[in-house]
Amino acid sequence: MIKKFKPLILNFRLFYWLAFFLSIGQLSLGQQKIDGIGQLRLGMRIEQISDLLAIKKIKVVTNGDKDAERELYVGIKHHPVLLKADTTKSFSPSDWNISPCPDVQIMKVPEYKVAGIDISQLELTFYKNSLVKLVINAPSSEFIDAFKAKYGNGNLEVKTDTAKCSRRFGGDFEAEEHTYTTTWRSSDDSVSIYYIASDYRNSSCEQQYLTVFSIDNLTALRPMIICGKAMIERRQRHSKDALKDL
Repeated sequence: MIKKFKPLILNFRLFYWLAFFLSIGQLSLGQQKIDGIGQLRLGMRIEQISDLLAIKKIKVVTNGDKDAERELYVGIKHHPVLLKADTTKSFSPSDWNISPCPDVQIMKVPEYKVAGIDISQLELTFYKNSLVKLVINAPSSEFIDAFKAKYGNGNLEVKTDTAKCSRRFGGDFEAEEHTYTTTWRSSDDSVSIYYIASDYRNSSCEQQYLTVFSIDNLTALRPMIICGKAMIERRQRHSKDALKDL
């Protein structure tokens, strides 16, 4: 039996770090302006980025779509996908990729090349048709090295935790978990830039790895998060009201 469960769902782990960087956003002062990679820049509209990436047609996936899971886990490897909420439909657990806020759209791009470096698993979050968050999931060491060469090594912080596990045939043991967080400063204090490399244990105490690079507009992310929470609370109230006569 496992004595202590460690975080399994990557979204929860990333949400924790997003909340952390929102809380320290005012400390991110510096001399250099970092607001994107290549020609992708915070504040750009979906139409501008579609033209930039030569996207002629994009598959739109909403909560409740019968082919949503296939598009998210299979289709995205071959073509861009745009995730958006349909407030007329209910959300299910499989819709966790889609923000409940109707003003949020997330573009998942299978590949993008900048400075000769191939980038995969690019995720662009738009709030009111303005790019507010740029994420590279599992960025290559080539990209991270190039970013450091341009903007410096950044500030590295290391956090160590311990997972308590038990072997199948008896005997408990402890396993260390590590999170390495590198941050860069921008001349715009509303922008947060960070790279997270983490090794942790899942509920079976198997070692897992997570790496993510992100550039965020903290000022725009705050109302976006508030909007998402408000939509969740509204649905919860609606569900309770529907049960009054039960």
